[in-house]
Amino acid sequence: MWLRYGVSADGALISIEDVPKGKTRVRCPYCQECLTAKKGNIKEHHFAHTEKTCRSVERPYKELPILPLYDTFNLQLSGQEIEQLRGLWREYGAKNYGIPQYVVPARFIYRRLLQESRNSERQGYEFTPLGKIPLGALSLKGFQEVQHPLLLKKLSELEQKAERAKLLGLSTFSELFTDLEIYRAHLSRIFLHSLYFLRTEVDGQTLYKIGITTRSVEERVKEVQSDLRSHFTNIKIEVLGTWSHRGNVEKYFKYRYRNFHYPLGRLTEYFTFKDENALVVLRDLERMKPQEFSPLDMDLLEGQEQNSSII
Repeated sequence: MWLRYGVSADGALISIEDVPKGKTRVRCPYCQECLTAKKGNIKEHHFAHTEKTCRSVERPYKELPILPLYDTFNLQLSGQEIEQLRGLWREYGAKNYGIPQYVVPARFIYRRLLQESRNSERQGYEFTPLGKIPLGALSLKGFQEVQHPLLLKKLSELEQKAERAKLLGLSTFSELFTDLEIYRAHLSRIFLHSLYFLRTEVDGQTLYKIGITTRSVEERVKEVQSDLRSHFTNIKIEVLGTWSHRGNVEKYFKYRYRNFHYPLGRLTEYFTFKDENALVVLRDLERMKPQEFSPLDMDLLEGQEQNSSII
């Protein structure tokens, strides 16, 4: 389990992104032992126990309070299953052909990756929006439409588990309540971020940057210029677009367009697109629907603002 949140001295949840790397006074929300902030260049930033890792953090993957489809997109498919799915996409899906029933694995239907074609002129099976995600073939608009209900469904499940444990006086209540608090904090955090897309002209080369911020994009651009100065001399940046409350989309964007990724030292958010491809990518971003907040969503945002502490 990557532990992304700890508990500060005043009892509030604090994100790994808000503390410097190294040993901290932040404590584990489950066992209250001290944590070390691991913020290297390879693994995802996370907290680790300074001493022995507690049982709650070592739980099996399926029990962890993680956001659905936030930073992993293989839907827990095996490598062989991913290759099968890719083969079906290349042969049929990408060409908009119906997939013959005899080549469709039953488990792909059961897991809602494939479904019977809804087009009367195209016989056989077709990819569902969910089935396109491991391939990066689903549009950003389609991705947000699949992920958002899953985020709220997981929240409801965690709330119900914690409430049931409390009513029954179960010993697991504390752990389940902590799961809920961590999930709520992470969910609130992604809702509070805006997504931005930049075009950068650097020493005659064009690079594109995706990113998220809770501040104004103008402030972020100044930081981007500073980062690029260690690599380039002449720098010009144009803001192509910003999308409020879209922190949940950034990682899928990177996954979807990973073949265009441009490594730049420690910077991981740059891409190279030809002009026509850049327009396609921008349209992909622009087709996303504005985020509409339900009363539940607003409660999440307000809860993050209040920094509610753990019981």
